Amino acid sequence: MSGVNGGKAPGMAIASMVLGIVAVVLSCCYYLSIPCAVLAVVFGILVLRRGPEGKKMAVAGIICGAVTVVLVIILIASAGVLAGAMAEYPEFYEMYESMLG
Repeated sequence: MSGVNGGKAPGMAIASMVLGIVAVVLSCCYYLSIPCAVLAVVFGILVLRRGPEGKKMAVAGIICGAVTVVLVIILIASAGVLAGAMAEYPEFYEMYESMLG
């Protein structure tokens, strides 16, 4: 596996994997996680097109980025459903308020 850079993974593959992991960790902050996830997927695809070096890290970045996008969509949809339920059913809102203290 020795290549031009001595068998080390390309920087874009490492960036893809790191951005994918950061995106998953920050998935509750969608405004930070979505850009990281998109960059992870883009860098991962670019690495896969270049050749076999760093393929595993690129795939990890792509998977983490895709999982983050799906997770954020689910979180946003859940928040919308919760807000709709609170607006439509006042007793649900009162129950929610009583749970918070």
